[in-house]
Amino acid sequence: MLSFDKERKGYTNNNIALEVSRLESWLSMNPDVWDRFERYSMDEVKAGRKFGGQAIAERVRWLDLVDKEGKPAHIPNEAVAWLSRRLVAKHPEAKSYIKLRRSKFDGVVFDA
Repeated sequence: MLSFDKERKGYTNNNIALEVSRLESWLSMNPDVWDRFERYSMDEVKAGRKFGGQAIAERVRWLDLVDKEGKPAHIPNEAVAWLSRRLVAKHPEAKSYIKLRRSKFDGVVFDA
């Protein structure tokens, strides 16, 4: 269930809920993208290095990943902020290492 912990100016809960739903659907077709994003991010955390989600996404983009249908995986730019917040929700220890810019996804509460 999608919920929000605060209001965001300029965005309605419905708009964000639709975007999150679209991204969740995209991720279900591209599970390797999340696996690599998570692995590379946690490598940085374990090494004690600060990093940005965009840098991790660029590293994942270098790979020749394919989706479940065998088509080349593509990471939408708007997915980076969402993936970064998903990472922090799953791995709270990453919060002090990943640089999070203000985003329309601030306040999205991820299921555990």
